Amino acid sequence: MLSSDLAAVGFDAPTYAELADAASYRGLTKFNGSDAFDELLIYNDPSGARLIMAVQGTEVTMFPSFTVETAFWPATAGMIDDLTALVYLFNTQGEPWCAFTALVDEPFTLPFIEASGLVDVCSDFYPELRVATLAMDTEIYPDVSAWAQATIWDPFAGPPEPGELYNPFVEDYLGGATPSELGNGTLLTLQVDAVETRTNHLTGLNFHVATGEIKGRSTPLQVCLSAEHSSELKVGCVIEGAVQMIATDGLWDGLRDYQQANPDRDGGQSL
Repeated sequence: MLSSDLAAVGFDAPTYAELADAASYRGLTKFNGSDAFDELLIYNDPSGARLIMAVQGTEVTMFPSFTVETAFWPATAGMIDDLTALVYLFNTQGEPWCAFTALVDEPFTLPFIEASGLVDVCSDFYPELRVATLAMDTEIYPDVSAWAQATIWDPFAGPPEPGELYNPFVEDYLGGATPSELGNGTLLTLQVDAVETRTNHLTGLNFHVATGEIKGRSTPLQVCLSAEHSSELKVGCVIEGAVQMIATDGLWDGLRDYQQANPDRDGGQSL
């Protein structure tokens, strides 16, 4: 397995180079308008899985993303490095509720910010900001009862409930840590309301897309997990552990839809 986040959406190969070659053969979308990279190469899989390759000179940064079906509103975000954004979600009363770092597959669509600029960026909501998660190091419990029994909790506060989303590194960033000093991963507990198995067309590997609600929001959150490491997943299960957050505003989804509607078009597209 190349990495747990790639496996979460069914991407794997003996080497990164072989995975990149396979995606290139299927056709890539190329974007050359970023100041941070020479070009971005995007492979959109019919399953909804997405592979991003950011090229700078001879170096290639590869990471996965996903076609997220629902937008989280109100939400706001700003880039803190070339690929990572600080995302704020707001509750149904419009109050800041949750913050986390996320990989962004369209980094050129969001403004750069510093910790001191958060007040300014938080005044602008992004109506099409879509958020999902890729499982990195998670446990699956058969139901809420089994999860609660395995969780240490304050008896005076009552038993815990799933639906938490917490990134411990946001406070580090606000305290002055640089993006390169931040850890990678957000902590999630989520009860599964629906689960779907999909097949990555590039690799033939299956992955699961689980959906559930997080506290304070009625918008369903999607979690992608490698089918090999989540065979016991079903409705009612609780997912707990470290996940990689991803954020997108839907640009590549539109191009994916175009490519699927025009299957006879050879090669990729350039923007």
